[in-house]
Amino acid sequence: MKINNMTKGLTLLFFTVSILDIIGVALNNSLLQTIFKPMIILSLVALYYFTVDKKNNWYLFALAFSLLGDILLMDKNNLFIYGIGAFLITQILYIIIIVRQMQKPSNFHKYLYAFLFVNYVVYLLTLLKPNLGDLFLPRIGLWNYNFGIWIGSNLKLCNQKNKIGSLFDVGSHAIHRFR
Repeated sequence: MKINNMTKGLTLLFFTVSILDIIGVALNNSLLQTIFKPMIILSLVALYYFTVDKKNNWYLFALAFSLLGDILLMDKNNLFIYGIGAFLITQILYIIIIVRQMQKPSNFHKYLYAFLFVNYVVYLLTLLKPNLGDLFLPRIGLWNYNFGIWIGSNLKLCNQKNKIGSLFDVGSHAIHRFR
């Protein structure tokens, strides 16, 4: 990634849009949320497209489905389930991206993360099912996505120790908490 005025400007745009969306959520202002929620992904697309030399089309495709998911989830009555479906496609695309960048993980790591995944899901389902009502099934999909991203980033990190893997891991946990 080239760090120049374009990168700085688009990064500032991303953070500004994100803060304005958070303000909209905090103030329960649907107009701010409607405007700035989709702009978060659009600003990420612009930042990626204009600053990365070797673009990964899978990543752009995943961001497009993420944008679609955000837009569809804004309609909590009619299009909500389609938004969940768009995020499921996004999740699959991110997993494909991670797997394509990984070296082959050891069987130990595969079984360790599968064990952690099963325990995580069983614990969350047991703890949260009584309080989720109709959102129980959509939340299962989101949990699987976030844990899949966590597994992928940790498997990648096992093979390739770098700051990007660490940031991705922290980011996946943050996204899981705020969704």
